[in-house]
Amino acid sequence: MNEIKITSLGTISPYPKGKGNCPDFFVEYKNEKILLDCENGITRALSFPRILENLNVMITHYHKDHFSDIGAIQYASYVYHNLELLNKKIKIYLPQKDFAFNKKTITANNESYAEYFDIIDDSHLSLSDLHITFQDNKSHAIEFYMIKLQNKDFKIIYTSDVGTTNFDQLIEF
Repeated sequence: MNEIKITSLGTISPYPKGKGNCPDFFVEYKNEKILLDCENGITRALSFPRILENLNVMITHYHKDHFSDIGAIQYASYVYHNLELLNKKIKIYLPQKDFAFNKKTITANNESYAEYFDIIDDSHLSLSDLHITFQDNKSHAIEFYMIKLQNKDFKIIYTSDVGTTNFDQLIEF
């Protein structure tokens, strides 16, 4: 069996309180690391620079409480690359449609060592034998993606915010 490790980085929303962080999940599978959203306060729960090696950040949608710590991760990638402690760019996956210029702000950051990829409805990618699928739940005020991580041994669904109008699609996904 292929082992996967999932760590909850927080449980408080929409902003960190006290020592609590917003809800994000950190997935480790083989050599890959996946950060599902990048919410307020979670960078204090991450181990730099180790976290940056083979890091894939997946942003579900452009509400600020789901990507507000991305700038800190981008800057850390820039600093650790300049210190020669990071040799491979981090990968950041973002919804294709911009909302309130949030995507443009993220991708225009010159102080990062990152590659950017668009998420579109029903898009797929593979990391080793882990297959990842993105699907717009169409139940949120803006474009919002559910994320499925699966291989022959397991299937994990991450939803972040879920509206109240499309539970059938979530269940089918």
